[in-house]
Amino acid sequence: DGPPRARARAVRDCGGAGGVCGGDRDGRPSDGVERRRRGEEQRELEGIEDAILLAEAEKDELAARLADPSLYAASPEEVARVTAAFHDAEARVEALYTRWAELEEIRSAVG
Repeated sequence: DGPPRARARAVRDCGGAGGVCGGDRDGRPSDGVERRRRGEEQRELEGIEDAILLAEAEKDELAARLADPSLYAASPEEVARVTAAFHDAEARVEALYTRWAELEEIRSAVG
């Protein structure tokens, strides 16, 4: 089989040119794809608390820098950089908590 035949077979096996490979003909993931996704989500769930702690520590460090009056005696560019980094860290913490809730919901639904 050359590449054109392999591609034709892959298109056929994936339910046509618009099909979802690795899934059923109706576009739902197959059992193997579903198990792999659940495994990835489980690993993500197992590590998310540590990721939150790291993100919160970074946010706290930046908050402490923003509370230090000597920062404002430095350059305005540094104040802007630290402020932007603080807002990024704050958003990262919120996103991690949201993802944690999603993963817990998925885990409880799967059983």
